Amino acid sequence: MKNELETLRLQENIAGFTSEQLMWMLKHLGDEDGAVRDELVTALFARGFEEHILTDKQKKQIIQYLIDNNCLFQAINEKSDKVYLRSFTALLISIILEDDARTRFLNNEQVAYFFKLANTYIFAEKDFRGYDSTNGWGHALAHASDLLVSAMRHPDYELQVAEFFGNLEELILHIQQPLFDNEAKRLGRVLNQAFKMPNLTGNDFIYYCDRIDRVCWQKHQQVKDPQPDYCLDFWIEILNAVFFISDVHDLKEYCDMKVQNYYTNLGYQG
Repeated sequence: MKNELETLRLQENIAGFTSEQLMWMLKHLGDEDGAVRDELVTALFARGFEEHILTDKQKKQIIQYLIDNNCLFQAINEKSDKVYLRSFTALLISIILEDDARTRFLNNEQVAYFFKLANTYIFAEKDFRGYDSTNGWGHALAHASDLLVSAMRHPDYELQVAEFFGNLEELILHIQQPLFDNEAKRLGRVLNQAFKMPNLTGNDFIYYCDRIDRVCWQKHQQVKDPQPDYCLDFWIEILNAVFFISDVHDLKEYCDMKVQNYYTNLGYQG
């Protein structure tokens, strides 16, 4: 089946997927082989939705499989390779929500369910492994960010402002390792998208970001040398990403102020 799907992936125009092919793809969504998981299965799912190859029946089958098998939260409290299933499930649901924003094939209950998953998974995942030479990309935090951005872009999504910023603060404060694989940039996309939500005022955005900034500095000041502190640096990387992503002058100015303050206080300037 793998060879069959590899041949299918190389076709310029895919006529469709058989039931057997689709089930194999679902069962290998979290395959420990990164080439299968990423370059084959996820790539075919993306084409299936974006190029309108999947039938309505097949879309329903995919959605039901993800729900019935709790793929996004499977073994989330364990340190195991199930993180690959969770991470690439997040990416697949992101693709599903992007497609539904265009074609509206999900029912209201499914949309609400996927919004709930998007709102909770990013703050529940604790396995932050990036690239592994044997298994390929884990990238759960990055894919969780992509999922939340896709949810926020959906026309039916409404941001729960206080809950979102409270969870974001907790996530940043509990970063206990350096993250090198663009996780901050992907979270920067989340924060930038949150800024665009109609029920979030500019004043509220500044209030909550000021609070995150303040608690990150407080934690930084409490850390004793030679212990490392990663949360402040991670927060600044997020703001730096928003600065370059955003096209809103006031938002760019706010992020620039926070970043410049960081460099000044740590003695990198002057």
